[in-house]
Amino acid sequence: MTSAIVVRAGRRLVLTWLALAAVLTVSACTSSSDQPPIGLSFAACDDMSGWAGAPLPEQRRGRLDVGCAALTVPIDHADPARGSLELAVVRVRASNQHARIGSLILNPGGPGVSGVDFMPSWATWLPDELLARFDIVSFDPRGTGRSAPIRCPERLEGAALPDLRTDTGWAAAQVLLRTRDEACAGALGRAAGLFSTDATARDLDLLREALGDNALTFVGWSYGARLGAHYARLFPGRVRALVLDAPPDPLASWDTIVESQIAGFEASFTGYAAQCRSRETCAGVGDARSLLGQVLQRARTEPIPSGRPIGDKPATWDVVIRSVLGFLSVPELWPDLDRALAEAAAGDSGSLYDMIDSLEGRTAADRDANASAALAVILCNDRPAAANPEQLRAKAATLAGDYPTVGEYGAWWLFACAYWTVPHQALPTTALTVTSPVLVIGTSADPATPYAGVTAFADSIGGEAVLLTWSGTGHTAFGRSPCVGEHVTSYLIRLHTPEEGTVCP
Repeated sequence: MTSAIVVRAGRRLVLTWLALAAVLTVSACTSSSDQPPIGLSFAACDDMSGWAGAPLPEQRRGRLDVGCAALTVPIDHADPARGSLELAVVRVRASNQHARIGSLILNPGGPGVSGVDFMPSWATWLPDELLARFDIVSFDPRGTGRSAPIRCPERLEGAALPDLRTDTGWAAAQVLLRTRDEACAGALGRAAGLFSTDATARDLDLLREALGDNALTFVGWSYGARLGAHYARLFPGRVRALVLDAPPDPLASWDTIVESQIAGFEASFTGYAAQCRSRETCAGVGDARSLLGQVLQRARTEPIPSGRPIGDKPATWDVVIRSVLGFLSVPELWPDLDRALAEAAAGDSGSLYDMIDSLEGRTAADRDANASAALAVILCNDRPAAANPEQLRAKAATLAGDYPTVGEYGAWWLFACAYWTVPHQALPTTALTVTSPVLVIGTSADPATPYAGVTAFADSIGGEAVLLTWSGTGHTAFGRSPCVGEHVTSYLIRLHTPEEGTVCP
């Protein structure tokens, strides 16, 4: 299951704590010089392929310096003697920087998503005011991208997911799920429980320190919002500014979260299909719902081959739905979904696989990237022990029946951690004790992190949270709504929050 939709360079894809008593004053966050000491050694990046196609305005491209570095962190923060790993870090600095505030650290979500790969996209659209006042920094969290990436064995590719509603299908599903989780835990060994939001938040604090910042200025989208909130629980005195965009509900039960996401994606597909006639790319489709039905029926009868020259397996019905969910999260991509479904109906699943590659973080340089494996490991390490799978089976059948487009596939999300037996500690959900205001952003029609969950998140973190709402459709708002962008920029630079209850059109 994806708890966040990815925003990747050149293409917007988009796919819950301990408090330490370290108290630093907010006024100490502003540097007294434009170039503070840096504890990381930045040099030219080995791989700049993601920057080549980024739609950077030439004037901006010419004044940005891009550097990469490696940050060494303990594998186990509670026992540094167990060894270390290196995190990939990227920094963008503008040549016209002035009145420098410090570093702005960004996390795109996931979990399991590379921040390094997102940087070309951010550098394309981030407001000039932020580039002029901050170094823009991101990193690949542990287990992702170039930072000790998790590579768990995948299920047998080319075989469709079995039907959870039949006894035969349920028996096959149990074997599949158990085998997958045991193989992944075995591949990770004793370190399996150390890929978690808690560990990443502690890594983030080491990154802040290495960058020379007394306190953290941070933007996190989707899961990145959960990461930012947990950092603030661990280090409440080291927070300058937090923007938490589209956070997941920290208190809801797992089956409630799953159903709310399925309902959100079902509603998004209804909106997508209803607007078909208004899109030029849908002119030859006729009825988008019927087209998807035709593609799914074809994939069930005989998986759809891919025209890409990279050895894709023919697409089964679950591959089709997984891809569709990636497109649905960002309405700007609905024309691309029109074209991908038309291609699949004509017998070519290549564009559907393009989306899946983006969701997995796969590039020409890393064809083996597997963001979904990292997502599953971190997600399961962060949550309480899962319910007995037998107790979830009836719920799965209900979801499949109630949500005809997404339910059958989404019901599998119920079992994301069903057989994950690695010892771990679930994230706490206590209120924050920070003294700085925290800006929480919610989108009114967000299928991946529904608005009700965002409001619950804002309530849970306490009185310093200010909720900003965007009356939009899709996952996340900062970078998609100019109004939200203005409020975020003002907050990050001047620490001015919008009035409580502010709604951006």
